[in-house]
Amino acid sequence: LQTDSLLFGAEESEVGVGPPPADHAGRIFLLKGAGDMGAFRAGRVTGPQWDQANLGFASAAFGENTVASGSHAFAAGDGTAADGDASVVVGGVGNIAGALQSFIGGGSDNNIDPAASWSVIVGGNDNAADDASALYAMIGGGQRNRASAVYCTVAGGFTNVAGAAYAIVGGGQDNPAAGVHSVVVGGQSNTATGAHSWA
Repeated sequence: LQTDSLLFGAEESEVGVGPPPADHAGRIFLLKGAGDMGAFRAGRVTGPQWDQANLGFASAAFGENTVASGSHAFAAGDGTAADGDASVVVGGVGNIAGALQSFIGGGSDNNIDPAASWSVIVGGNDNAADDASALYAMIGGGQRNRASAVYCTVAGGFTNVAGAAYAIVGGGQDNPAAGVHSVVVGGQSNTATGAHSWA
């Protein structure tokens, strides 16, 4: 036990003022030192995920090869990353919440672009809020869906795109909502291109 760090566990634990060992063998550590980072990590890494460059202020990461590089960020799962300040990834594999106050709630290979602040992906696979204008975007699940405009929503389905402000796709497959305030309820290959249009 050191004066400015907390250790619990046994020989598989690493704790101290500064980054974990160069061989990435650390399993549990709390960093109060190193500029008063207050970072907490538990699990295991096989690379630089818990090195100093990937420690966000007052951040926490759990699981395997997780990164919480944003200030006040939280990441859990396998290969997940909470890179945006106050961003959260709660489980899954390979999910990346790159934007300010963004949230990913599981699934795999979901991605929130660093510029898509306040966006949410609930789960699914390979979904993305992938545009700088995708502020407050939401994807409810499904696979390969895209939300690429402010306040747009894809509730689920497969390869759907909400590509205009306030656009909504309810589900289905290959449905783009491309007009401002447009809605595609579901089905397949339906397109709503005009402002306030339905399909």
